[in-house]
Amino acid sequence: MSRRSPAIGSECNRVPSKPAYRELLGKGSEAEQAAEAAAYARSWNDSIVDDIFGGLLQSTIQCRACRRTSHTFEPFLGLAVPLPPPPPDGRELSVGDCLRAFCEQEELEGDNSYKCESCKRQQPHSKRLQVFRPPRVLVVTLKRFAQRASSPGFFSRLRAAAKNSSPVLLEPDRLDLTPYCNPLGLRGLAIAPAPSPSSSATTATATSTSSGPVAAAGGRGGGAQPPQPLHQPPQPLRPLYQLVAVSNHSGSLEGGHYTAQALGADGASWYNFNDATVRREPGRPSGSSSAAYVLFYRLATL
Repeated sequence: MSRRSPAIGSECNRVPSKPAYRELLGKGSEAEQAAEAAAYARSWNDSIVDDIFGGLLQSTIQCRACRRTSHTFEPFLGLAVPLPPPPPDGRELSVGDCLRAFCEQEELEGDNSYKCESCKRQQPHSKRLQVFRPPRVLVVTLKRFAQRASSPGFFSRLRAAAKNSSPVLLEPDRLDLTPYCNPLGLRGLAIAPAPSPSSSATTATATSTSSGPVAAAGGRGGGAQPPQPLHQPPQPLRPLYQLVAVSNHSGSLEGGHYTAQALGADGASWYNFNDATVRREPGRPSGSSSAAYVLFYRLATL
């Protein structure tokens, strides 16, 4: 997915010619920095792929000495999340646990430390990732493949690819992305409510009534102020996602096999895809799976 999405996006790109490269200012509030980064990314890549899968990821770094904070915003088409150890309370490892590990605060010390612009020297920092702008379709890749030491001792520098087959719970039916998002970014995830007949009538009455006395009062002094239109602010939405497809990898790196499960166009039937064979599933994938590799979620609150 990570390799094919940019290729498809480049074929469907609405940008006729690439703009000149420039450094982002990184000034202003978090919202202003996010808007600048999103606009600059769209000036390079603006396609139906970005419309559907595109989100904005925020990286926050804070100096542990002076508490100076800096933000970086990057567009993404999917999230590659780690598989942490099973929870100590005996629960099954869930997709939420993997997202929590992805957003977990990281301490940057020693060779990984940053030079603080305020302290003017290398200082330990804290780093945290958050989703600033959730996408319409969320693609979550479980990082089952990693490079590990092939043998102890001197040969530990030689790395071999290995697969993590830890089972991951695909429940619940609705994945709530709220704990992994910046609340500031979620303000944009809102819909304007339709005006009710009563509020429209009240606004019309107030406007017609004010056209006489208020206009006649004039001057700077008192008199009633012109009534403001009655309206309700947009209602914020929780980023709740519905699982719509799963790409599975079974076997090892030497002899693996891919299958898929996907929700049908009717929104109720699930199907299994195995090479040239397609069969109907009894229902949504449930329970824990050690083969689930790439998960596709559709925003259910729009």
